[in-house]
Amino acid sequence: MNNGPLKPDTRSHVTIRHSILGCSDLRRSCFSERVLLFSLLLVTTVDAARAVPLQSIAQFIGNLSRADFGFIQILWKQVGLFLLGAIPFSIVDALS
Repeated sequence: MNNGPLKPDTRSHVTIRHSILGCSDLRRSCFSERVLLFSLLLVTTVDAARAVPLQSIAQFIGNLSRADFGFIQILWKQVGLFLLGAIPFSIVDALS
């Protein structure tokens, strides 16, 4: 049963518009707004199965660049203490 061409979902257009307006100044936008905008952009260009790994890679590269810019300011002792708990519990979680 064909009902004609699919009509665009107006809710997604409103979400995209609000995301773009909210991220017009990326220095002031919060992380969740940027993720929402990037997710919507990826899902509209590629399917969701490819968008998730692409977004993960992009966020990882962004985190590496922030770490590179602030390398001198990183408190390595605190990083080490965090990793002492994070790595074993990540392994336990992955195996359960």
